[in-house]
Amino acid sequence: MERDQRPGESGAQQEEPRVRVMTDAERENYSGVTIDQTPDGHAYEETQDARAPYDDDIHVVFSHGDAKELRNALLRRFLGEHWKLKLIGVGTAIALAVFLVFIALPALAVFVVFGGIVFLIAQLFSL
Repeated sequence: MERDQRPGESGAQQEEPRVRVMTDAERENYSGVTIDQTPDGHAYEETQDARAPYDDDIHVVFSHGDAKELRNALLRRFLGEHWKLKLIGVGTAIALAVFLVFIALPALAVFVVFGGIVFLIAQLFSL
């Protein structure tokens, strides 16, 4: 039994790779990756019907980015398109509240206490 030689193939006897086509039942239950061939040696072309059980697969996309792009995307998603203006407004409100609580109100309290002391001393000498 003699085998046909392909162009560029040496005269040494080489064995053909053994490939087995999965049955329909195996194909339905297989969840891995394989290269299928039809009996005539052509590559198996997957049809929509063969893909139907896997339509709910999760599609994962890997991309390259930096932390700044990720931060901007997250802030835009949660705070809206004008997230920078919103953060500036919140920062301004916090700065104003800190100023009032820690600087303006204590200064006002000092002036009120000082004014009260001056008023009491004035009342004492006006008798």
